[in-house]
Amino acid sequence: MPPERSALSSIHRALLRLWAEHPHMADTAEGIAAFWLYGEDVERVQRALERLVEEGLVQRRGDGPDAVYLAGDAARLRREARREADGSRDSARE
Repeated sequence: MPPERSALSSIHRALLRLWAEHPHMADTAEGIAAFWLYGEDVERVQRALERLVEEGLVQRRGDGPDAVYLAGDAARLRREARREADGSRDSARE
């Protein structure tokens, strides 16, 4: 897997875990990168967030850098986070 894709997958999984653990979290991409993901690259976080929006897991309120991201269906987010975690463990065993 190319490094950029691997980084996005890692951020994607981290975001799923965050929303599974904090279903009421709502923040901008910059806030999520700085506070929740401890300095992760904002552009990569933005791309991962947009992927979650496209998947229907996360909602975006507003546009541009002031857009706020929040959980869509919390139960579905938890299921996806568990599925991703199970997949990561399976990959580590191979």
